[in-house]
Amino acid sequence: MSLRIEGLPIDALQDALKNPKLHSDQIENSIGRFGYVEPIVLDERTNRIVAGHGRKAALLKLKSSGGPPPAGVVVNENGDWIIPVIRGWWSKNDKEAEAYLIASNRLVELGGWDEKELVAMMSSFQSEDLFGTGYDSFSFGELQGIVEGRAMTVGEVDPYEEWKGMPGFENEKTEFRKVIVHFDNQEAVDAFFKLLNQEATEKTLSIWYPQKERNVFIDKRYSSSES
Repeated sequence: MSLRIEGLPIDALQDALKNPKLHSDQIENSIGRFGYVEPIVLDERTNRIVAGHGRKAALLKLKSSGGPPPAGVVVNENGDWIIPVIRGWWSKNDKEAEAYLIASNRLVELGGWDEKELVAMMSSFQSEDLFGTGYDSFSFGELQGIVEGRAMTVGEVDPYEEWKGMPGFENEKTEFRKVIVHFDNQEAVDAFFKLLNQEATEKTLSIWYPQKERNVFIDKRYSSSES
């Protein structure tokens, strides 16, 4: 059977039994701004989702909040949210289904960015243009610092390229005290940052409390002390 798009109730869709991928709550912002654009993929053999768990979770959260459905979602006479789902794909076995689930997420990560092209595209953005792009948690000042830093060069050297592969570093000791917090799951992470009234991305490793403006180091070059 060929691939097709079919409308199904969001509540009837079952998650994969195993899914190591975490999801950002910024998916909700993206769907809120652009609507439901990329259909979830269903495995006909298991009748479970093989790609799109984050979009399903975001839609269910939006629905439970009592707000209107985003563009691309239809509400039937029973109040069900009907969403477009890609059907017609069958996994060969459980391992094949798990492998595709990993591939559909990992291959996007491996693609990376053409950073100069990305900077050129975002250089004309205003702060409100960032909503729903995944850069929601960046202040416009932070983004502007990144844009300006990536656009700079020292001689013929791209400073952003200079930092690639460099080890992590600690800022000079200016804090009164530092506490390392461990989390069991994403729900605990979300609750913690909500309690502090701060936002975090999957790459956030440290914060200030009370919140401080982040320093931008992208325009700095690594230099060996021996040179």
